[in-house]
Amino acid sequence: MSQYVQDIKHISSRHICVVALCATLAVIAFVLYRHSGGPTTHSTASIKRNGVYCTEATKDFGPLDAAGNLERKHVFLIINGSQRQICIERVRSSCGCTISSIDNPILAPGQEARISVTVRWSQTLGRQSVSLAVESNDTSLRLPLSLVCDVVMPLYASADIVDFGVLKPGQKESRTIRIAPRSKGRVFRIVNTSVASPNLQVHTVGYDIDGAVEIEMVMSGQDSRLDEVIPIVFATSLESSPSLQVTATASHQGGMNVEPSVLLLPLGHADAEVSTQIIVNTVGPNAHLPLRASLEFPAGIDCDVNTIAPLASATNGRSMLTLRVRHQRDQLSSQSGIIRLSQGTAVYELPVLIMCK
Repeated sequence: MSQYVQDIKHISSRHICVVALCATLAVIAFVLYRHSGGPTTHSTASIKRNGVYCTEATKDFGPLDAAGNLERKHVFLIINGSQRQICIERVRSSCGCTISSIDNPILAPGQEARISVTVRWSQTLGRQSVSLAVESNDTSLRLPLSLVCDVVMPLYASADIVDFGVLKPGQKESRTIRIAPRSKGRVFRIVNTSVASPNLQVHTVGYDIDGAVEIEMVMSGQDSRLDEVIPIVFATSLESSPSLQVTATASHQGGMNVEPSVLLLPLGHADAEVSTQIIVNTVGPNAHLPLRASLEFPAGIDCDVNTIAPLASATNGRSMLTLRVRHQRDQLSSQSGIIRLSQGTAVYELPVLIMCK
C-alpha cells in the first residue's frame, strides 16, 4: 500500500513539473510576442516588424488640385525598439516619382531615423498610391510604407454669392453665372442641381468655347416679407471632382406695407393705457382678403387680439387697425412685442417697443 502511495506521489510530482514548464513557456512566448510587436499591421497609425517600427504606415495627402502643385513631402519616423543594431540600406519605391533620404541609417537599440520622402503626383485624375519598402541588413525586417492621394479637378464659379436684391411680389429677376474647371480642356456637364427654395429656378443655358457651363437663375418675389439665403449644390459628371456650392440671397418686400414700420408705445404708471393706429397697405391678389392679426407680448402688458379694433376685409388694399395696450404692473421695464399680420399668403411682423417708466 505504501509503495502504491509513493508511485502516486511520484506521478503527481512529474505532472506538476510538466504543467509548470508549460506555463513558463507560455509566459516566455507571450513576452517575445509583445517584444516583436505581434502580427504585421497596415494601419495608418503605426507598423512594427521584429521590434523595429514606424509611427505611421500610410500618409494620405487627401484631395489635390490637378491644376495646382502636385509635389508633396513627408517624413516617416523609424524607431529601433529591438536589442540589436539595425542598418537601413535603402528605401525602394514602386515608381520613379519619389526621392527619399535617411538622416541616420545605422540605428543602435532605442535610436530613431527620419526618412524624408518627396513625391511628385501625376495629373491623372483619381486615386493614386506609391508603395515604399524600408530594407536593412536584417533580411527578415522589411517595413512596407505607402503614400496616397486623390487627384481631383475642382470647379469654380464666377460668383460664390448671387444677390437678387429686394423683390416685390411677383417680380422676377435673373442672374447668370459660369461654372468651369480650373484646368482648361476638361469636359464635364452638370448632372444634378439641388436648390433649397421653391422661389428660385436654376437651369443650364449652354456651354461656351472654354468648356464652361452657363447657369441661369430666376428668383420670384413673394407676398410674404422674408430674407432668403439659399444654398445651391451642383453635381457634375466628374467622379473625382467634388460638387460645387453657390449661395443665392434675396429680400422679399412682401405684399404688405405697414405704417409705422416700428411701433413705439410710451406707458407711464400702472394701469396706464395707450392707443395707436396702424395702417396696412396690401398689393397683389391678397388685397381683398380678410386681414388677421395675432399678438405676442410679455407678461404685465394687457394686449391681445380683443384689444384691436374689428379686422374687416381690406378695401382697395388698405386697412386701419386700432391697437390698445395697458400697463398692469409697477416697476415694469421697457418691453418688446410683435404683431403678426396676415392676409392670404402675405405675412408681416410688426415689432412693438413699449417704453415703461
